[in-house]
Amino acid sequence: ALMDAGLAMDAVSFARIDQLRTRMWHQVCEVFQTHHALLCPTMAQPAPLNTTRDGDFEHVDADGRLHGLDMTAVFNMVGQCPALSVPSGMTAAGLPTAAQVITPRFNDPLALRIGAAIEARRPWMQWSPDRLP
Repeated sequence: ALMDAGLAMDAVSFARIDQLRTRMWHQVCEVFQTHHALLCPTMAQPAPLNTTRDGDFEHVDADGRLHGLDMTAVFNMVGQCPALSVPSGMTAAGLPTAAQVITPRFNDPLALRIGAAIEARRPWMQWSPDRLP
């Protein structure tokens, strides 16, 4: 569906999205003027059943804001920022959760160091499905 929507898009609409992406990039750059990195949830809620689709969780509210499952979309739009997802824990139901580390442009080593530090403080191997009771 996303591919079809993209192929059906006219050049003016595409240009508007590109302008939005550029504004988002400048806003992210401003954040990194005073922050070394961002630590954010990867998903807006625990993993849903595998019988659902991404589209089942998306809607646009009255203010035009997209509500969805994935919290990585803004950083996908400004792909110049390295982003890394690391396990962060488990829900009470035993579902995995994750956090994303985002760092300034070209600072992949910092994202990897932060990810390694999180994994050192929150070892996750005991959370693998084959090790759950």
